[in-house]
Amino acid sequence: MARPVGTPDLHVLNGPGRQVHCGDVLLMLTNGRITSNAVDFAKDQRLHLVDRKLLAE
Repeated sequence: MARPVGTPDLHVLNGPGRQVHCGDVLLMLTNGRITSNAVDFAKDQRLHLVDRKLLAE
């Protein structure tokens, strides 16, 4: 089983996504899980998360 998406993964998305590509909406999509720390970070940074649970819905 693959490791869950964590805060470091969101740092990789957030930095270039906003500064380099001037993104307004940033989305992390995974068929795995997302750590609770990453969820907190995403809320603080206005990142959108889609995990396996949301995909199943």
